[in-house]
Amino acid sequence: MIRRVIVHVGTEKTGTSALQQYMFDQRDEHAACGVYYPPTHNIYPLHKWLTKPLKRGNAEAFVKAIDAGVAAAPAGTHTVFFSQEGIHGAWNSFPDEGKDGLRKAAARYPLEIWVYFRDPLAYMVSLYIEMVRRPPHINDSARERSLDEMLLEPTFIENFDYTEFVENVGDLVGSDKVIVRPYTGSTIGDVCRNLGLPQRPVEERHHISIGAPTVERLRQLNALSLQPDEHLAARNAIIAEDDPSLPRFVPTDAATKTAEAYRVTHGGLHTSSGQALRDLWI
Repeated sequence: MIRRVIVHVGTEKTGTSALQQYMFDQRDEHAACGVYYPPTHNIYPLHKWLTKPLKRGNAEAFVKAIDAGVAAAPAGTHTVFFSQEGIHGAWNSFPDEGKDGLRKAAARYPLEIWVYFRDPLAYMVSLYIEMVRRPPHINDSARERSLDEMLLEPTFIENFDYTEFVENVGDLVGSDKVIVRPYTGSTIGDVCRNLGLPQRPVEERHHISIGAPTVERLRQLNALSLQPDEHLAARNAIIAEDDPSLPRFVPTDAATKTAEAYRVTHGGLHTSSGQALRDLWI
């Protein structure tokens, strides 16, 4: 009997890629323990297709996607676990008709929405650098901009409004069904502990941090009009030449102040164990 249907929604830069790869690689062993990770239907180990009906405003299609994952679960399954951080990342771009899919899914299943949050400043810097360094086929607004310029971009700054996201999702599925977890550097371990799964020795994959000079070189590259292949080759060369001995990227005063304002705003957010998130960031 299915007792839990969990949708892990991110955020980005909280070990999501490592978690998804681990859950995909260990899916047979986990299924034997009653935890099922549905097929991803693409080359990536995440359930990317969950966001399509949300973007298109098709609540019924979202529920059908959940239906398909649950229906595929083998006998003995008690928990179905989906993962797609794009749900958090694109939340404000989804029409209300699409978001209603979560409400309908919660009416049909014992749905839980899991979200991992990290300190706003660390997330801000990490997300900005990731957007600057992404391959040319991914169109990001941060490509040529400084961090301070990105702080004026609504689609960037809304990523750090954790409270609004939790409240919005809670209005749809029930506030007690939004499970907030702090990012501690080991999301795989945290998920395994909370699902009662054995954890195999694994080194969590993190993007290697690049220094401030490399970030600036990538911004300059992104301002050029190059063919995609040429741009990608230059990007890879710049990242490969990064010197770990050079200064790392340091957040600006504006970013530091913005992050502190969000820490204050999130004073009411608590983890599933009752800890105030803000206390973990001080």
